[in-house]
Amino acid sequence: MQASILHVDADAFFASVEQLLEPKYRNKPLIVGGGHRGVVASASYEARKFGIHSAMPIFKARRLCPQAIIVKGDHHLYAEFSRKMLAIFNQYTPTVEMTSIDEGYLDLAGTERMHGASLPEIVMRVLKEVNESLGITISGCLSTSKLVSKIGSSHFKPRKLSWIMEGYEARFLAPLPLRAMPGIGEKSLPKFERLGLKTLGDLAQLPFNVAWDYFGGYGITMWERAQGIDSRPVSPHAYQRKSISEENTFPMDIDSQGILIQESTKMLKKMCFRLRKKNIYAKTITVKIRYSNFQTFTHQKTLDQASNSESDFFDALKSLLKKRDTSRRVRLIGVGLSNLQNLMQLELFNSKDGVSKVGKSHLESKLDSLREKYGVDVI
Repeated sequence: MQASILHVDADAFFASVEQLLEPKYRNKPLIVGGGHRGVVASASYEARKFGIHSAMPIFKARRLCPQAIIVKGDHHLYAEFSRKMLAIFNQYTPTVEMTSIDEGYLDLAGTERMHGASLPEIVMRVLKEVNESLGITISGCLSTSKLVSKIGSSHFKPRKLSWIMEGYEARFLAPLPLRAMPGIGEKSLPKFERLGLKTLGDLAQLPFNVAWDYFGGYGITMWERAQGIDSRPVSPHAYQRKSISEENTFPMDIDSQGILIQESTKMLKKMCFRLRKKNIYAKTITVKIRYSNFQTFTHQKTLDQASNSESDFFDALKSLLKKRDTSRRVRLIGVGLSNLQNLMQLELFNSKDGVSKVGKSHLESKLDSLREKYGVDVI
């Protein structure tokens, strides 16, 4: 296989955009995130020197770096930068797969003649053009597979271009810790470690039958990828979100079921409004509860039929909230909708309250016109 798959990853994306647009933030420890009880969404490399990282509670980040600057951030602004990055990528190849707002894959196979350069030279042009046009930097890795490119760009950051040549994939992966592999997380890591495995090289040397006996199909996939084997193609289709979510960290820990229902219902309404605007439907609702000691639990339920109306999810939401431990106070509540679909086959006269799906959809459309003009909470 030719080393033609490039993974690109913007360096400290949210923080970098903020530093670009606001000179007083440059060369200073900057954190993008919520209030005192929120979490870090992005940290500049100046802040990372203090041990600050994404998903860290803000109060812990403040302890590590009291002089850090904290800003809430602007998702719409970051999305605009992401669209501009994608436009640059599309100038070099039509085969681009964005996997999130700040990273994705480019398949550059066969583009040498079009650009009159070798693949490493083309990649350098891509990274340089993003930097010169947008003012931010990205890291990239060129290899024969999505997996190796993804790990490579994460391993060599920031502002780095790496190239894992054909035949060197397993050699590059072997010394890396197991947690470097996408798909091996906090829950599955101890299972591998109980077998005495510490590195991806250890996993690659595991006998096939042992990988199968202990982990089934998942183990075989991880075993293959530890050897650098990954045949997944780069998809040219636009990135589609698999889920949407909202969460709220309370100013103080609470134990009121009424407040939890009230806040989670607000979040549910906002998400359903967003789905209807894009004509997308969801089947699964998830409730996330974080207690005062930071223990976090999630509960979910899947509907029989996809919907984008909050009334269809409300009973499931209430039943999931009843699963919380009422002896403990709640720090954060979150609601997510997943199993997203672009189309839903409407079934006439099939709702619990006797109102047809078409009638309900027409009513929601009228109400959304008011929400669009006066805000989601107008109804």
